[in-house]
Amino acid sequence: MNNNNTPPKPLEESLDLKEFIALFKTFFAKERDTIILENDLKQTFTYLNEVDAIGLPTPKSVKESDLIVIKLTKLGTLHLDEIFEIVKRLRYIVILQNTFKTFTHLKFHERLNAIVLPLFFNDLIALFDDEGKIKQGANATLDALNESLNRLKKESAKIIHHYAHSKELAPYLMDTQSHFKHGYECLLLKSGFSSAIKGVVLERSANGYFYLLPESVQKIVQKIAQIDNEIDCCIVEMCQTLSHSLQKHLLFLKFLFKEFDFLDSLQARLNFAKAYNLEFVMPSFTQKKMILENFSHPILKEPKPLNLKFEKSMLAVTGVNAGGKTMLLKSLLSAAFLSKHLIAMKINAHHSIIPYFKEIHAIINDPQNSANNISTFAGRMKQFSALLSKENMLLGVDEIELGTDADEASSLYKTLLERLLKQNNQIIITTHHKRLSVLMAENKEVELLAALYDEEKERPTYTFLKGVIGKSYAFETALRYGVPHFLIEKAKAFYGEDKEKLNVLIENSSALERELKQKNELLENALKEQEDLKNAWLLEMEKQKEIFHNKKLELEKSYQQALNLLKSEVASKDTSSMHKEIHKASEILNKHKTNQEIPQIITSFQANEKARYKNESVLIVQILDKGYYWIETELGMRLKAHGSLLKKIQKPPKNKFKPPKTTIPKPQKASLRLDLRGQRSEEALDSLDAFLNDALLGGFEEVLICHGKGSGILEKFVKEFLKNHPKVVSFSDAPINLGGSGVKIVKL
Repeated sequence: MNNNNTPPKPLEESLDLKEFIALFKTFFAKERDTIILENDLKQTFTYLNEVDAIGLPTPKSVKESDLIVIKLTKLGTLHLDEIFEIVKRLRYIVILQNTFKTFTHLKFHERLNAIVLPLFFNDLIALFDDEGKIKQGANATLDALNESLNRLKKESAKIIHHYAHSKELAPYLMDTQSHFKHGYECLLLKSGFSSAIKGVVLERSANGYFYLLPESVQKIVQKIAQIDNEIDCCIVEMCQTLSHSLQKHLLFLKFLFKEFDFLDSLQARLNFAKAYNLEFVMPSFTQKKMILENFSHPILKEPKPLNLKFEKSMLAVTGVNAGGKTMLLKSLLSAAFLSKHLIAMKINAHHSIIPYFKEIHAIINDPQNSANNISTFAGRMKQFSALLSKENMLLGVDEIELGTDADEASSLYKTLLERLLKQNNQIIITTHHKRLSVLMAENKEVELLAALYDEEKERPTYTFLKGVIGKSYAFETALRYGVPHFLIEKAKAFYGEDKEKLNVLIENSSALERELKQKNELLENALKEQEDLKNAWLLEMEKQKEIFHNKKLELEKSYQQALNLLKSEVASKDTSSMHKEIHKASEILNKHKTNQEIPQIITSFQANEKARYKNESVLIVQILDKGYYWIETELGMRLKAHGSLLKKIQKPPKNKFKPPKTTIPKPQKASLRLDLRGQRSEEALDSLDAFLNDALLGGFEEVLICHGKGSGILEKFVKEFLKNHPKVVSFSDAPINLGGSGVKIVKL
């Protein structure tokens, strides 16, 4: 027997994430094998949110730094390109520090400030140009050698150009171009040239022509080679000096390489998320339940977003073959995997919760291995035995019943799964074992989920229903894929009438659950509508309270003004003047009294008649005494109003020509509330601008902007935008029942 073990597939490969992770890795400046973050997850997530609002410059690509550290540790000399690898990292740190120097309130600024470059490294940065060569002026000897080299090259090119256009060589020249062979500039000549020019043949062409280095150029080439050698020696000396200095700063270099790798991982994650419109989900260290809203697995081309609440310790997925059970399992594990490593995904992050799992394991593929003499069932048992001591892990098992007798497997797997559940693990399985599902359903920590089948269209719906055991529809699936009908009928006869009745009961139960779910959705929608009406009423109440308060202040001010006039005149004891000022005070008070008096012209209305109240249309609900009416607004609020405040709605006269007029239609999507939570700053400001335009066109005087609390960055951008908007009268935090400091009430 061969005891060699076949290495298990990487988790990302088992979950069909291989291509997605490979695409993500292309955003790193340094090529790497691992995606693991060595930094604290919470701290990294804070940095991601802070940097996302400002933007992070992309570093130049760099090479691995391990060899640099090894050479310096062994007192070796670095090559010039290796020293430039250090410079590229240093320059990126300096660029970041300059970019974030004004954002002193950010945690990310705090981290960058902790990187203090020794003076030697500032000089090192200034030594190189952008191409990694020593700058002119950095070394006098090197400058002189480079100047001589350039002069000799120009002289060589001048001689070649002269020969290429000389009359003596014209009969032998193939063209007037200069050619490069073995690093030398030369001429391409026909045979017989020796009578006209002397030189060294470097090579023969495929057509039998000669690449000739003229004798006069040959001497210059020798000088060039000598100067090249001197330049190399000069650079080696500089590298030795620089390497010696770098050896003294070896600890700082190790710190620098580690910080650069972390900053590179931040940049890669942000750029990847922006490039593909993805979102980050910070894993929860306190929550056990998993909630996914609008999650899509990266491998799916036209995905149907997954919305699922996994609130217990185990999820048993049953139901129709090819109904999406395996992809559901892979999606749940993939979401946990991507969240654990803070890799952006297609999801509604604001409404999703993903717990943090110490380990994630997937038992998906058939473990059978002929070379190792392992059967399917034996392989599964080997996989389970390796996991029995694990705690706080997420385990996914696809087709758990593979490889052995159904009844025996049900009892065995029930025991194994319950052992794992006791160790604070969370488990997702897919199975066709109705017996196993029934046995596990007795456990309060187990949720059932069934993949649904559309019997009319005779195909899976790729949707799921909680709380039921699904039918596999094996006969229907076989028929759909070409198995003859008479064979299906024969199989059903063997299957047995009693088991078919059980399937019918299962399906009826699923139908009842679906009906209940639809009714719940209708009820939730009705409750939401009532909640919206309640919020609108509360807004109107707050508005009326403010109007009343302002009016009260105005009246108190007028009263005090009149009283002061009377007091001053009484003190002066001037009777005629006192009468005049009493008259003035009376006018001041009567001004407000007149404004509050009910006009004598009162229009009468009938019940159910429409009228105009202030600037909106209302319905007359009931006629009251003393000229008052009960009215109902378009928002459903009922008010008591006097007939003097109501106006008839004039109907347009028939058959009369009206001149055309330009009107701006009210937007169809105008709303009193805008939710910006979960949006990036640029996207949020665009949404806010469009929302305010729609609100103004819709005639709204007051709207709600929900930005959430969070880190406060989004709130800062919203406040700044509202301050500068020409149509915003004022804004303030909403009452606690409407969201408190996470919501702004804006008056337009």
